[in-house]
Amino acid sequence: MQQFLPPSTPPVKTITSNGDIVKVVSGPPLDYSFKELSNVSEIEQEEPRSGMKRSPSEPRHVSGATSPGAGESQGVGQSTSGAHATSGIVVKSALMPKQRCIIKTLTRSLKLDNNRLESVKGLAEALEFAISSPTVAIEWLDLSFNKLCTVEPDMLMFMNLKALYLHGNIIRSMSCVRKLAKLPKLMSLTLIGNPIGDSKSYRLYAIGALPRLKSLDHSTITEDERLTAEAWYRDYQKRQQEIRKKQEERKAIAEMEG
Repeated sequence: MQQFLPPSTPPVKTITSNGDIVKVVSGPPLDYSFKELSNVSEIEQEEPRSGMKRSPSEPRHVSGATSPGAGESQGVGQSTSGAHATSGIVVKSALMPKQRCIIKTLTRSLKLDNNRLESVKGLAEALEFAISSPTVAIEWLDLSFNKLCTVEPDMLMFMNLKALYLHGNIIRSMSCVRKLAKLPKLMSLTLIGNPIGDSKSYRLYAIGALPRLKSLDHSTITEDERLTAEAWYRDYQKRQQEIRKKQEERKAIAEMEG
């Protein structure tokens, strides 16, 4: 399958109270792919293929990505905050000699693809060893080609997640797709290569259940496709309600006769 790069996030520029300029830019993905991981807790012992882990001396929780932090007092090229802010470069301004420009590199992308993970339970806690405030920092998560069979609550903790790759797993239930609606910023999703992808209504269901999606399985969702999927999903929900109502009626009758 073609390799897709994580979406880039525009640099964030702020000015501190003492006049320093802080620029926050996205760093390379923290890459734990092809590590034969069977449990997310193994992240603590493994070294990433790319990206930088959080410095052991750095606090696990960072109050804000644009906060200048301890790195302001360091020189050019010295690390400011580990994997969540892997480098701090202080640049002197020719026009304002006393003003500094501090560049912080944040890890926003995580690759856990091509492993043997059957569960992501405890993922946020495991990532605390590598990334500061991972549930806030991570915007792109690749869990493709593992052995995941469902969408667990731990996957829904990353509230800034914009892209989630789940292709090549063993997810069978359509209800798993609906759970992803709890990710308010999710725009790109992959599920191709899972058993649910064999259903003829899979794409209609996914787009209808996740109206904020812009891309599904690396294919842009058109406006016409969205309108069709939303109409189909409304009818699907009505059919499901009717089925549940009939099941409840039959159950009530059976209890009365029993």
